Amino acid sequence: MYPNLLAELKRHEKDQEALGNLLGLSLGTVNQKLNGYTDFKLVEVKKIQKEWFSYMSLEELFQTREEIDLQNEFISRFLRDK
Repeated sequence: MYPNLLAELKRHEKDQEALGNLLGLSLGTVNQKLNGYTDFKLVEVKKIQKEWFSYMSLEELFQTREEIDLQNEFISRFLRDK
């Protein structure tokens, strides 16, 4: 999952159907990509960022839940060890 992407979609009132229309994909394919069953193609990632969320980096927009959890764990350990 991509929590930042999902949050931005919701914030801007974009649904999976709108994302599918932007990318030329079916609703089922969009759902599989958003839920991590299949990967987004680089061209798709760039199009989403360029067309809708240019104020965010690709890395931030497509950060996975696992990456966020690891980052938070690292920060917690760093602050605890200070």
